Amino acid sequence: MKQLIHPSRIVLLILLAFTSGWGQSVVKIAGVVRDRTTHKPLYGANIVVEGTGLGTSSDECGRWVIENLFVGEYTITASYIGYESQTKSGVKVGLDRPVEVDFDLQPKVINLPCITVIGSRIPEEQPTSVVVITAKDIEQSNAQNLGEILQQVQGVEIQEKDGKKTVSIRGSRPNQVLVLLDGIRLNDALIGEVDLTNIPLRMVERIEVIKGGSSARFGAGAIGGVINILTRKPSQSQITLQGGVGAYGTTNWAPTFSGSLKRLGYFVSFEQQKSEGDYPYSYERPDGTTIKEDRINADFFSNCGFGKFSYQGGSYEFELHGYRFRSERGLPGLIFSLTPYARAKTDRNILGGHCGAHWRRVQADIHLSYHRSTTEYRHIYPPDTPLRYRTVPRYHSKSWLTDYQLRLTTQVFPRGLGTLRFGYEGNWTHYTDEDLIQPSNEPIGETRDYTHGIWLYDELKFPFPIGFKQGLLTSALRYDQIRIKNKEASKYERQWSPKLGLLLWRGKLNRIGLKANLGRSFRPPTFADLFYQEYRVKGKPDLKPERSFSSELGVSIEWHIWGELQAEITHFYNKVDDLISWRLGSFATFSPFNTDAEISGEEYELSWQSPDEIFGLRWSQTHLRPINKSGERTTHNRDLPYRPRRSVRIGVDLNYRAFQLQYRRRLIGKRFVTEANTVEMPGYRVDDFTVGVKPRIKGVDVQIRGSIYNLRNVKYQIMERAPLPPREWRIGLTLKRALKWDYRAE
Repeated sequence: MKQLIHPSRIVLLILLAFTSGWGQSVVKIAGVVRDRTTHKPLYGANIVVEGTGLGTSSDECGRWVIENLFVGEYTITASYIGYESQTKSGVKVGLDRPVEVDFDLQPKVINLPCITVIGSRIPEEQPTSVVVITAKDIEQSNAQNLGEILQQVQGVEIQEKDGKKTVSIRGSRPNQVLVLLDGIRLNDALIGEVDLTNIPLRMVERIEVIKGGSSARFGAGAIGGVINILTRKPSQSQITLQGGVGAYGTTNWAPTFSGSLKRLGYFVSFEQQKSEGDYPYSYERPDGTTIKEDRINADFFSNCGFGKFSYQGGSYEFELHGYRFRSERGLPGLIFSLTPYARAKTDRNILGGHCGAHWRRVQADIHLSYHRSTTEYRHIYPPDTPLRYRTVPRYHSKSWLTDYQLRLTTQVFPRGLGTLRFGYEGNWTHYTDEDLIQPSNEPIGETRDYTHGIWLYDELKFPFPIGFKQGLLTSALRYDQIRIKNKEASKYERQWSPKLGLLLWRGKLNRIGLKANLGRSFRPPTFADLFYQEYRVKGKPDLKPERSFSSELGVSIEWHIWGELQAEITHFYNKVDDLISWRLGSFATFSPFNTDAEISGEEYELSWQSPDEIFGLRWSQTHLRPINKSGERTTHNRDLPYRPRRSVRIGVDLNYRAFQLQYRRRLIGKRFVTEANTVEMPGYRVDDFTVGVKPRIKGVDVQIRGSIYNLRNVKYQIMERAPLPPREWRIGLTLKRALKWDYRAE
């Protein structure tokens, strides 16, 4: 009788294979960089061996390693923005005797020039395409939500309809992009998307845009990529007040407080946004008549409270954070299908905790989270409503989602060249809904999702003998088991997600790099795909999960010639089997179907910054080939809807002392609306302009920003029949003041 190998044995064999090279050792120096006040690790700190040109940066655990040193005595310096540099001399290194050197950096208040390069890349870190947006980038951009800050990232398209903003990466659908908030999944279990307007920015410390299939690292749903949002951590004691006003009744204000009391750190923020959204627009009737109106029922209101508290106890730490978000917005509808009485409400609560402990070469973490969200959609119009506002039937529904998550992570830093991470992730989701017009009708009904995943990730740095100075080999493997249960049916899925990456580079100051990766990802059907049952809208319990094979190959050059010049070319490919697509079927019923697609393309990027960082230029262009492989006569080899084949982004930055100027341009090519490519939307060009000053007045850091969006007043649409605002303005003010009540641990 044929025996099957149990998945746990396969993982064990791979783990042994990855660790086979740990017995090697080289002459090296390693250590950890921490905040002296909170004792938390610092990610991205610079460590330099003085007089050698060798250096590196710390990882997310504060860990750093410098290898291939000669036996001798060295001076090591660690630096980090916002902290005082620290130098340690007389570090002696012997043959096959690695030396541990730890740094505890002291926070300090500094005044920086306004340097904003949205999406600066992490050098020599990963063989995948990663774009990083920092809190400083967010503050200087004058953006109000996640969608506005992401629209300048190459390869990312923001789709906007009915006041809702969703994200697409390299031609993916919005429900193929996984959005995480401190590791907690925000994707709606009903349709798999995330409304980016419901994610305020003042609590955000860092946004990582990871392009390409990433299920091997993050699990289900990451076919197109990942938006990884990291909230702010407790830092030096200061108070910040932010506020702004803008066109169409836009207002916002947000106070934040942060500091430390001995080993206890805290960060607390509150943010409120409001907009009337009554902007003018025009459209043409079928008879050629031009109609000019004001957008009605496009208002938006939200408030968000966030708090994070941490305690550092030497080799261990505890962290607790809470998040409360409420919003209400109008759903204005589409041209010829206006809905001035439709409303949407969202209430989201998140409570999370983290416990971590580190030893000399091992770090272990436990993450627990609770996520509860309530969503209500209502469209009830009075009996005397004009006919033009009654094209969409009445509806009133409410849904509740509760999610519990457990994550266990272990990181090992062996004496050799490798770094190993492995862990477990479990998600327990409970969903219910109710039709408030017909209480006996439940569109989906009570549904439960149980997901368990085990994973391992290995990094191996090595000297590359042919042409390149150094190499980084990454390998990841994840096994997910998913069980979805509904009163009508149940579904069980098991998926393996491997990924392999290689990064090579040559040179120190002037560098050339080569990156390549390939892997598999998957996305299970959403609750709506499987179980939705309404009049002429039917889900299919037998739908197959989406599976993808993705690859990427890129070359980058960094050249220091009267400043810093960077150029990069990346080719990407993503083949999606059993892509889930909703369409009109037999008996005029709207249902999901499985089909296939191939999405490929190239990204080109060129940037230059002057030596004194006063002036910067950035240009990027994406060529996309989103091909439908359905095999059907009317759609095969046609473009997938709403994917522009060409997009260009241009950025200009001028920073002189306390003065800042930004110019952004987006050129988006034509898109098709239908799968058969019978309806086409024209391309558009939008220009945005921001100017700001940042003086320091009596110990208070002041920043004043003024922005004009859609400078040329272009009439355009991203989604068909969903008009967007014309030219609009916005003014923002930020006040920061350091406080003197810090009680620092000795």
